[in-house]
Amino acid sequence: MLKKDASLLINSLDFDHWIVQRFTALSLVVLLIISYIYDSLFLFVLSFVFLSSHAFVGLSVLIDDYMHDSFLSLYVIVSIRLFIIYFLKSIFVLFI
Repeated sequence: MLKKDASLLINSLDFDHWIVQRFTALSLVVLLIISYIYDSLFLFVLSFVFLSSHAFVGLSVLIDDYMHDSFLSLYVIVSIRLFIIYFLKSIFVLFI
């Protein structure tokens, strides 16, 4: 039951993570190029948001595929979410 709940936290569909990974990767490349050309702080910070969502989805899929203990899987997912929140907070405090 707990594994099913942890799996629902990660992916609502099996194909959903693939689309999100591709979209965030493409958006990240485009945002970094545009922020470099126009020297825009807003686009640079927005690229960190896309980077964190890209990393979260990638790590969540790895955890879902290779961690079979449901409690440990849920613990690692929550830990990753907290780390990403801390990472984004640090970026916003540093640049804004």
